[in-house]
Amino acid sequence: MSKAFGEQNPTEGETAVSWQTFTNGSAVIPDVVGDVDWGKLKLDLLGQEGRSAVYDLGAAATRKFTLTENRYGSGAESATIQIRGDTSSFLQDDGLPAWETYTTPVSKGYRYVQARAIVYDEFTDGFGINGALGAEWTGSTWAVSGGKAINTPTLGVERLSNVEFTTNADGWGAGDGSTITRRDYATAPNIDPTGGADEYGLEVATGGSVGSQGTQNITSVVGQWYRIFTRVYTPSANTFGTSGGLGAGNIFSNDGFYRVDSEDSWLSLISSGRSTLAANGIILRCVSDQVGDLAHFDAVSAKQVYMPDMFAVVGNCSPNVDVSVKITRPNRAAAGIVVCLDNPAAPINYIIGYIAPSGNAVLDKYVNGTYTNLIDTGVSYVANAAIRIVKSGTSVDLYYNGAQVGATQTISDASIINNTHHGIMSTDPTVTMDDFSVDKKISGLGAAPPTGLSVTMPQYLTGYSAVMFTFDDANDVIYDNALSILTAKRGVGTYYVRTNDVGGGGKVTWAELVTMQTAGWVIANHSIDDTNLASLSEEDAVTYIDTAEAALNAQGLTGHHHLAYPGGQYNGTVISAANTAGMITGRTIDGGNIDLEAGFNLFTIKMTRGFVSTDTMETMKNDVNKALTDKTVCLFVIHTVNAGGNITPADLTELVDYIADRYIPMITIVDLYNAMSGEITVPAGP
Repeated sequence: MSKAFGEQNPTEGETAVSWQTFTNGSAVIPDVVGDVDWGKLKLDLLGQEGRSAVYDLGAAATRKFTLTENRYGSGAESATIQIRGDTSSFLQDDGLPAWETYTTPVSKGYRYVQARAIVYDEFTDGFGINGALGAEWTGSTWAVSGGKAINTPTLGVERLSNVEFTTNADGWGAGDGSTITRRDYATAPNIDPTGGADEYGLEVATGGSVGSQGTQNITSVVGQWYRIFTRVYTPSANTFGTSGGLGAGNIFSNDGFYRVDSEDSWLSLISSGRSTLAANGIILRCVSDQVGDLAHFDAVSAKQVYMPDMFAVVGNCSPNVDVSVKITRPNRAAAGIVVCLDNPAAPINYIIGYIAPSGNAVLDKYVNGTYTNLIDTGVSYVANAAIRIVKSGTSVDLYYNGAQVGATQTISDASIINNTHHGIMSTDPTVTMDDFSVDKKISGLGAAPPTGLSVTMPQYLTGYSAVMFTFDDANDVIYDNALSILTAKRGVGTYYVRTNDVGGGGKVTWAELVTMQTAGWVIANHSIDDTNLASLSEEDAVTYIDTAEAALNAQGLTGHHHLAYPGGQYNGTVISAANTAGMITGRTIDGGNIDLEAGFNLFTIKMTRGFVSTDTMETMKNDVNKALTDKTVCLFVIHTVNAGGNITPADLTELVDYIADRYIPMITIVDLYNAMSGEITVPAGP
């Protein structure tokens, strides 16, 4: 466990350093002193404009770090994070040199800058000590020999009959014009010992077809693992050359045919992997189209591999990891890595990346006892090349020999994604493994961004951006849907209400409007109905506005001095009537963003967009981004939030999340008005 900065023994996944907000000059994180276990230590920093943070890692044991920046809010120009470490032992997975200062340029429009440096454990095992695996591992059938990890998994009962050919060739059939003969290899031909239990074996002589074979059928079970084995001898007298081979293509998909590569000696052929076909057929083939060419076989076997024995894992890791191991396999035995395994003793959920009998790189997930293949792609085998899985959240990438295999996969199964056992897999002791590595935390992961922040913006909001959600009329879907969506991200809105409609069918009630005001919304004046005020005399226009103001005031709704012109229609007479009625702002539907400055006309406030159902999410986000770039206020006008309305609840949720995740304040008309006379402090971020 790591201990740092007054926090004793944080558990895996906890943040050992809290968010820091720097408000005066540079801030220096205190150095860690004394004997410290550096595993899982993370540093999360939140700086403000022009501030910096320094973290001295000292001469810690070899650890990796990842430096990422996320920019939030509105206002900051740049932030600096300095990371120092022992250059002889400190590793950086982003390629940056040690003892450097990294200045993060931040585009205009951001105030808060999050610079996250994650220091994390890298557990490695070079398998340098012969004997059992280290204490960190589970895996009783695994051992270390010659500096390599080797597995000898438990095998099931023999699925074939007459595998030694002691008295005859019963149970085996000839195919494609071949002739099969049981032979005594101590006499003719004299090529004993075969490597089997006795001197007897099976000769396959071609009848002129490269498919000449001896076969025996078994029934495999899809999803179970099998090891297929034979000893094979190819005479140099053959015309075709090396011709003896083993086929298990009816069990392992894409397995093809596995042929020996030398002559006049007995060799072992092994093919082991997950059965993907509920078919049958073990094939002993003489691959030659020359009549009379021979291949000799003995000690044939087909057995199930006990799946839990295939794995050796380390536990207590993060579910988000970077795992790799180097593999050498002189045969076709499946081998690779496993991540997010649930129970080492009886696993029923995990992800595996491996080289299959076919030679393809494969990614499978195993969910509640059922396999699903995600990647099955050909690669060029290289001895001692690394196979690697990188998992971040629900994203999973497979690599072999330094290159990504297939596309990034999404695995979101709840029974998998949070499991913490990761390790190696092998189906046969001829496979050797070396240089295992698992990173406990990977790049970009760490504590969640800070919540509950507020931002203080200066008079006229100079140098800052904001978003205003305004809602018109009195439709009840604004209370039913929009209120909860904005509240979930500490957002607020301005609701311009036609007072004569309140309490009608499909309309909001006075009690609901009071609830919205209590939640921080401003309930404002939208006249008594949809009459065009510009069509009235100034006296009548004053009456319409005054009557609505009185209705709002009677309910204790304090936003009654802020007006949105019905239908967006106004002229000089309407503005004069609004002043006479005591209004202090007037919102139009003229297009444009709001750029406050001295002398700004509060009675001709523009809107950025009046939402209609055909507006795309990209368009709405672009509106927000433009305000962020221009340091202006983006004002949206919405009448309905429901299926078939101006915007759906799902789309409004996505838009509000987009704004909150960037720490852009959501303000009301009252906030905008107050910013004309001084600074304002409002929530920012989730």
